[in-house]
Amino acid sequence: MKRFNWIYILFLTIQLSAQNQLIAPLDIPLFMSGSFAELRSNHYHSGVDFKTNEQIGLPVYSVDEGWISRIKISPWGYGNAIYIDHPSGITSVYGHLNNFIPEIEKLIRNLQYQKRSESIDQYFQKDEYKINRGQVIAFSGNTGGSGGPHLHFETRRTNNQEPFNPLSLGFDVQDHRHPIIRNLMVNFNNNQKIIPVNRINDSLYSIESLVELPQKYLRLSVDIIDFSDGSPNKLGVNEIEFIVNGIIIYTFNIDQFSFDISRYVNAHIEYAYFKEKGTRYHKLYTEPGDLSNLYPINQDFEIPYGEEIPCQLNIVDSKGNRSVLNFNVLAKKEEVAKESKIKFLNDQLIDYTQSYHINYNHLILDFAKNSFYRNFYLSYKEIADSSLTGHLIFQIHKDTEPVHKYFKMKYKNPNIQGVDRHKICFAEIENGQLSYVSTKHEKDYIVGSSRNFGNFTLFVDTVAPRISFKSDIRVNESRIISFNVADNFSGVDYYNAYIDGNWVLLKYDYKNKALYYQLDDYLMANGQERTMKVLVKDALNNASEYIYKFIY
Repeated sequence: MKRFNWIYILFLTIQLSAQNQLIAPLDIPLFMSGSFAELRSNHYHSGVDFKTNEQIGLPVYSVDEGWISRIKISPWGYGNAIYIDHPSGITSVYGHLNNFIPEIEKLIRNLQYQKRSESIDQYFQKDEYKINRGQVIAFSGNTGGSGGPHLHFETRRTNNQEPFNPLSLGFDVQDHRHPIIRNLMVNFNNNQKIIPVNRINDSLYSIESLVELPQKYLRLSVDIIDFSDGSPNKLGVNEIEFIVNGIIIYTFNIDQFSFDISRYVNAHIEYAYFKEKGTRYHKLYTEPGDLSNLYPINQDFEIPYGEEIPCQLNIVDSKGNRSVLNFNVLAKKEEVAKESKIKFLNDQLIDYTQSYHINYNHLILDFAKNSFYRNFYLSYKEIADSSLTGHLIFQIHKDTEPVHKYFKMKYKNPNIQGVDRHKICFAEIENGQLSYVSTKHEKDYIVGSSRNFGNFTLFVDTVAPRISFKSDIRVNESRIISFNVADNFSGVDYYNAYIDGNWVLLKYDYKNKALYYQLDDYLMANGQERTMKVLVKDALNNASEYIYKFIY
């Protein structure tokens, strides 16, 4: 009888497990173009990118029953995105959507007209808008910061909104390929030596020669890429384990993380090498200012001089595929020239744990504490006569040093004859090109904010955005009126449209530099001539207006 009870309980457990497994968000084989926690520019990737066969408009399904908890619409970021909370304590997120099912489209459209804004970020109460398991909720797209049609899919813990690896929930993603270990890097005094890796088979690698170290402490980094079945896209890895002489001295684990620590990716990688060469190496050590919680084990290991020590690297991707690298290290006692850190007389020693208010000749720099990942000497120079703008160039250190928090640069309001001071802003100079730096005017100062070092200058922007008509004039057939819009510098910051004095919903596609208005129920047809006024402003409040007349 007891045996029967155990069999019955096991049967029920298997049934419940099958019922609780989430269904796929797409009704096509799931192939990845981006993996969870992949190293991205200034962040860890918070979800999985599923391919949509380079198409827009594939049905997107809710992976389980639940309720809409949030809808966010923006020209940037995730574009059109919906968040669904599930009874299991998981929130599923679907981004870069093209459009939604009619009921949700109507809800969004009403909110946009209430707020008079395309961009909305609306939260909802539990069970306010219920969703069924497997219900079509939207259609895949390429909105926001997407570089091509795909579905950005996330799973988060509802209680803290921390994303975790969706593949841990059993989605049928075909991935039998092991991570590829390409190179090892030895770091010393800001110098790097690249050591090629030999591939023995799909999952085993070695370095035949001794890895010689000019110091007793290990400062190694590794270049890793990964692929999944049926996809040429480079992916990331989720676990790294570094074993030295049989002792685990370092582990990196990113099956879940908080958005607050995402920018620490710049501390995790060899940032200077990435800026110069374009390849992201995973460090096998941590910077003192890396305050993330991604390293369960992290300890220094001192290598005895003259002793050959075995090392092993274990690498695991988001599907659990593992690769191993074996090599030996030897610390050689050599006289090595000390690193010269002070480059100029006015170099400032920066303690990453402190805040700073530094007065230079023409510029004030304000740094909050924990803005950096290590101590370093900050260099600064002022160069006269910028050929680009005619103003001083402020050379603030080097862009190879990562910055974690926004810092402020303050310039006392210059007196430029005939120019409104509110049209003066900071600009960054990179490869001979100017780009806008977020700028405010505070009392007597022009204040710029940035999260990277480099060359900066002042720029005067008095040119308004340009608007021109784009769409076919046969409005009744296309039901879409579109306009080309472009700005020469600070970018489109505000856009609105009115028809016969009434606000209408205008959509901005920054990738195609276009504004769209789709005729909707808020505009009743009467066969009369209509006057449409389009208003566009840039970040410095330079404004343009365009009038378009049509019959509807």
